This record gives sequence, C-alpha cells and structure tokens, in this order.
Amino acid sequence: VGGQSNKGSGWFSLEPEPAGEIYLEWTYEYDEESVPVEKALGNLIIEIVKAKGLPLGEYDEPVTSFVELLFGGHGRQTKVRKNTSDPFWNELYEFKVMDPSDQAF
Repeated sequence: VGGQSNKGSGWFSLEPEPAGEIYLEWTYEYDEESVPVEKALGNLIIEIVKAKGLPLGEYDEPVTSFVELLFGGHGRQTKVRKNTSDPFWNELYEFKVMDPSDQAF
C-alpha cells in the first residue's frame, strides 16, 4: 500500500479500574485514492509493547498475562507472560483495513 501514514503511541488504562495500563504503538498506512472493492484501503500495524501495574492474583501473586486483539472480524493473541504484573511483549500485528468507517479496534 502506498501513500500516506499516521503513527501514534501511548499508555492506555485497562478496565475495570484499577487494572493497570498497556503501552501500544500503531501505524496506519493508507492510499487516499483506493476504492474499497475487495482491495484493502490500508494496513493497520499494532505493536503490543508492554503493560504495567496489572492487579495481583487471588493470593497477591503476579498474574499470567496476554493481550487479545480483534479488528475487522480477525483476532490475534500475544504470547502468554507468566508471573508478572509488568509484562513485556514487543509483538507486531498487521490488519488489512477494508473500510475505515466500519472497523473498530
């Protein structure tokens, strides 16, 4: 996909509070000239970097953590990180964007 791109990153609070935070980076690459007819308008690239402050388990033990992504009807899951309240993934996932007005992350 040629054309333009938008990038961003940041910490996001997990719900329900207090559930910690997750740090994501994303890039949306798109072509303003594309027409959505069985062709992707762009690519959404999400990097799940890390989380912090995840709540402890039942006996104040660190938790087992993973992230589930769902975009445009396609799901992905990070690797499982065991026994940590501050997991690190640094995993990239790419999704095709067929119609930006119809897809939510």
